[in-house]
Amino acid sequence: ITLLSPIAEGVRWQTGQIYEITWLSEDVSHIDIAYSTDNGVTWTDIAQNLVADAGLFQWQVPDTPTIWGRLRLRDSDNPLIEETTIYPFSLVKLEFITDLQGLTLYGGDFFQLELLAFHAERFRIFYSIDEGFTWNAVTEDLQDTHYEWLVPNIIADNVILTVEDYYEPGIFAYTDNFSIESHIVLHFPNGGENLNIGNTYDIEWTASDSVNDILIEYSINDGATWLPVQDLPFPAATGSFEWLIPDTQSALSLVR
Repeated sequence: ITLLSPIAEGVRWQTGQIYEITWLSEDVSHIDIAYSTDNGVTWTDIAQNLVADAGLFQWQVPDTPTIWGRLRLRDSDNPLIEETTIYPFSLVKLEFITDLQGLTLYGGDFFQLELLAFHAERFRIFYSIDEGFTWNAVTEDLQDTHYEWLVPNIIADNVILTVEDYYEPGIFAYTDNFSIESHIVLHFPNGGENLNIGNTYDIEWTASDSVNDILIEYSINDGATWLPVQDLPFPAATGSFEWLIPDTQSALSLVR
């Protein structure tokens, strides 16, 4: 029996994931596979009486993190014929402790992320707002299992986070879906309206309970500079402000 994989030094497999154990055999009809988490002192069966000519077994790694993993392939009929891994391998556990399922976070807030990691010390974290088609960096070099995330100022449903091992991106974990909302959502004007100089319009918004007062500003140069709509903070709970449109004609006006 000749073990083909895993045989390299420094192999790291993630608990819960499926990996291929492969081998070659000659004059052996069936084999047993076992693994050890203590460098071969004790062994636990993975599979028994496998057809040796198959040469492959897909192993779902159990939840037994270790840096002293070993595999043993043994002739089912003759325990004196066996092959074991030369180098110990690591079984790495990585997941989010923070439960984000169904939560709503608010842009601009800090949110505590916490990881559960065994035999992994350095990470990258990303978020996606399109079900994982594209990813945006949260942090690309985290050397801790806690991170204060400044939630981006976006509005999105079905947001997910992923954490990956810094050295092996194939070791990773996802969160469940959650949402990000804004503490303040502007409803009017919100793009495309034509507001006439000298007329009065209601600027309308909704605000979360954590917002007490707001400042309202407008721009006539696509946000390059801003001017006050009113000079003093305005109670956020009112949800609207009556604005007399100033005599400043522009096709690049914004309100914030």
